[in-house]
Amino acid sequence: MDTVYTVREYEKRDRELIEDFRKQTFIEGNDSLTVEKFDPEKLEGLTLLLFCNDKLASISVCEASHYTNDMTIAARICRFHVLREFRHCNAGFRMIRQQVEWARQTGFKSLYWTNDINKKILNVLYQHERKIGRSGLEEEYEIYKSFKLRNDLLFRVSKKSDFLQYVYEKKLDENFLWLPKENMIYYAHDGKDINVEEVLSIEKQPNVWHFKTSFKKSSIHGIGRFCEEEIKNGEVVCTLGGVLAEKSFKSGFMPMGENTELRCQPTFVNHSCAPNVELKEEKKFVAIKDIMPEEEICIDYSNLKEKDKLVLSRCYCKSENCRNEIFGNKNFIS
Repeated sequence: MDTVYTVREYEKRDRELIEDFRKQTFIEGNDSLTVEKFDPEKLEGLTLLLFCNDKLASISVCEASHYTNDMTIAARICRFHVLREFRHCNAGFRMIRQQVEWARQTGFKSLYWTNDINKKILNVLYQHERKIGRSGLEEEYEIYKSFKLRNDLLFRVSKKSDFLQYVYEKKLDENFLWLPKENMIYYAHDGKDINVEEVLSIEKQPNVWHFKTSFKKSSIHGIGRFCEEEIKNGEVVCTLGGVLAEKSFKSGFMPMGENTELRCQPTFVNHSCAPNVELKEEKKFVAIKDIMPEEEICIDYSNLKEKDKLVLSRCYCKSENCRNEIFGNKNFIS
């Protein structure tokens, strides 16, 4: 008999099915669907059920992102579980189209899911480093591939927890920059090995910005940090937090000398061949000219270089004296 898969939204008549499914998840060692965590009739969001030949095989929830306290902006895919006997049916693919459509129609600008940093096999898949069988689900696979690792964020459910998760986001509005303020740690990483103790230590020593700034889409690259009030030449713009450590050559850390790097929160300060700040004192960005409101704060990455100049990438700063290439430490990420 051919296998038939059906996806539909939860209805009240499905309550008994849900309870039987919940019991089976406990047997399989999953506690994410406890009554305290998941009641589909109280949930403000979308609960999808995947049936395999009329048997409930998987559940997935899409809800407003209450953890980050921006419930009108971002939605989170969570409470996803596939019963063991159906683990190879690509359940996530089969529900992802409806989840994206629901989030977009509801008016969310960002949709994401999170995954334990220690679940390496799943993270390899989510970071698209290994191909997945997708026969007949090519369009769904393309939607799945549009979820990208946020290499500046780590998720945790509360400040008391040391359980960290990677964030995989799909932008529903390409012009919107989602910068959550709660239950997210800003930490530059490459989706590989995370030192939890270091992450939590850096979070306790944040960067201190001495003037009002904001994040906006940059004409130079990605997200930029913009000035909201006038800064005079010579004033300290930011005192960097974090910790000085022996150079590790890992992505995301700022070189500070021959053998030292600064492990701090991302600054979102882009490169420019005509910078307006420099790292003049230990762990301080200092203005080297007057900076006006709405002006992007930029630094010349080449001033952070090691002995050997390395071409990082093409330069798009478009300044009058643009060198067209960015030189510096290949591991430097702002």
